[in-house]
Amino acid sequence: MNVSCAICRELLTPFDDICCTLCGHIFHYACLQSWLKRSKTCPQCRVKTTNQRLKRIYLNFSNDDNVVKDSVSLQNEVDILNVQLKLRNHELNELTKDNVKSRNEIAHLKQKIFEVEHKISSTNKIILIQKGQIKCYELLCSNIKEENEKLKEKIKYFQKYIYCSIYFIDYIIDVQFSSFYLIL
Repeated sequence: MNVSCAICRELLTPFDDICCTLCGHIFHYACLQSWLKRSKTCPQCRVKTTNQRLKRIYLNFSNDDNVVKDSVSLQNEVDILNVQLKLRNHELNELTKDNVKSRNEIAHLKQKIFEVEHKISSTNKIILIQKGQIKCYELLCSNIKEENEKLKEKIKYFQKYIYCSIYFIDYIIDVQFSSFYLIL
């Protein structure tokens, strides 16, 4: 014969602490203690009871391994396993949803990474082109400075030439005028 606790619905085993109320109902000691914290009545018949009225029960169970479980205990195990299976299936569904959500987020982030890397690549190409343009402009500027220096030298040369020419012309004019005055 199999006896189960009316509170937790589990079978009583030789290793369990078992107790009963004055009305005679049998429970796991821990289950009944928990129940009495909420309500001071028997969980089955609702007769008033207290911790002092509980009686410990020490049952002798048969150690015969050949005893076939009855249909109630087997149904109890099936029910427990079905509940556990439903919980596992629910957990699996939640984890599958989370997995799909995470995969979608990963795909979205990979797309963003690709876009950012593409922008970085484009920006690096533009920077490289602009660095090349800067080098060209620096070279052009250097050439213009050199040409400017050469032109300054030419201007100085021509200024000297013009100055000398003016001086020479003034000299000739002075010489000619002085010879003209001498003739006159």
